[in-house]
This record gives sequence, structure tokens and C-alpha cells, in this order.
Amino acid sequence: MKNNGKALRIFVVTALILGLLLAIALPSFFKARKQAQRNTCLNNLRMLTSPMTCCVPLSYKLKDGDTMDPKTVLAFVKGATMPTCPAGGEYKVTWIVGGPTPKCSHHGDLLLEVDQVKDLKDLEDNHEDIKMEPIKETQQSSGGDGDPARRGTPSPSASAPQK
Repeated sequence: MKNNGKALRIFVVTALILGLLLAIALPSFFKARKQAQRNTCLNNLRMLTSPMTCCVPLSYKLKDGDTMDPKTVLAFVKGATMPTCPAGGEYKVTWIVGGPTPKCSHHGDLLLEVDQVKDLKDLEDNHEDIKMEPIKETQQSSGGDGDPARRGTPSPSASAPQK
């Protein structure tokens, strides 16, 4: 019974197929993991923001640019524990223009990014009827008053019948 390396060929083909599947699946897995870490960090930052917005202004006189230890913020929440960034970042809370701005040393200012994206999507959703087109310059008709809204339209004196 001669196999002529048939088992070896099957093994090599199987290894190639598995390698190809891993090459396709691993980047998706790492991207999903990174997104999950980012979402967890975002929720942690929101958790730090809520008590600061409600309680801290009543207890502390903060000026713009003042920073607070997040553990101080959590003293206002019964039974709260200090959240940790899943990517290993540390949280810092800064008071800016009457409100808290928590940041992660690894992910940055996620709350600001999310608010900007929401505003942009809201703008796009609410103004679907507006189409942005380049302005085309047309020649001004004779006797026009130079009003850009009236460019390309005949002047009232040119369209009025003569007596």
C-alpha cells in the first residue's frame, strides 16, 4: 500500500485552509475587541460625568481648568467603585466652562468625539432636502442691479411692455 505522500498533502492543504481562515478572522476579532474596550471606556467616562454635573458644583467652587481626582467624584455616589480603562488608561477629570470633561490617557476625550458625531449625524438626518452644489457664475443681464439672487434673470425694465 503506497500513499505517495497523500496524507502529507491533505495535512498541508488543511493547514493552508486554517491559516487562511485565521488570516481573515483575526483582524476582525482584534477590531471588535478594540471597539469593545473603547465603548467600555466611554461608559466609564459617562459614569464619572454624572455625579460631577449634579453634586460637585454644590460642594466645591471650581474654576475653568481645575482638575479633580476621579476618586473624589465617586465619593458622591453611594457604593461606587473607581472604574478602570480596559486598555490600561487612567482617568482625569477637568472642569471646563461650567461642566466636567473627563479624559482617558489611552483613548482621549471620547465624550467630546461622540457629541460631535451625534451633532453631525443629527445635522445630516434633519437636513436631507438640502443639497450642496457649487455656485455657478452666470452673466449678469443688462440693467441688473448686481443682486446675486437676480443674476441670470431679466431686469424688470426689460420685461415690461413698452407704451
